[in-house]
Amino acid sequence: MAEYWKTIPTMFKNLTVHILGGGPSLRLLQRCKWIRRRKCIAVNGAMFLGPFPQLLFFGDAKWYWWNEKEVQAFPGLKVTMNLRYHNKTPKSVEGEPNLIIIKKGSNAGWERREGHLSFCHSSGAGAVSLAARMGAKRIVLHGFDMQLVNGVRNYVPHKSQKTRVDPYNYMIDGFRVLSKQLAERGVKVYNATPGSALPFFPLISLEQAEEL
Repeated sequence: MAEYWKTIPTMFKNLTVHILGGGPSLRLLQRCKWIRRRKCIAVNGAMFLGPFPQLLFFGDAKWYWWNEKEVQAFPGLKVTMNLRYHNKTPKSVEGEPNLIIIKKGSNAGWERREGHLSFCHSSGAGAVSLAARMGAKRIVLHGFDMQLVNGVRNYVPHKSQKTRVDPYNYMIDGFRVLSKQLAERGVKVYNATPGSALPFFPLISLEQAEEL
């Protein structure tokens, strides 16, 4: 049975955490051996970059069912919000082993309740919020393209995907309030995604990210 987190642990207290998003530019990290020695959270298909992240985060239950075997084989913590949009997802993941569930909190911004997390319109933003809740003082984003790159949307294409034509404005908007609240809390966020369409955070190179 999946476990519910009543309190989110601060396992990244005062550390720098690299969030590996699902955008196509994540392939650039394949040549960066240093990332394997960092604290990392993999979001969705970023888990296919390697087994080194300490935590895998995904928001949607349906994504789990597309990748059940691969998720279960992932060696780190496996954290989800078990989201089932309008109950269209075939079933929840509550009966699945080795998973940790965080309850869905407010739709945007910082969630103050224990055991709850704001999804902020995307698993990527949810992972950023989670890293901060787990105590991170600096967060570095990779694979947060927030746009098509040469006609490609994901680092690893979804096995099944029906989505709005342009989901990016909606996902970007999820960072609007969150970015301000993280700054107020002293959490610094850097975007190491070349050509990213995500505003709100300073852009840095992979070389600069390695130094953080």
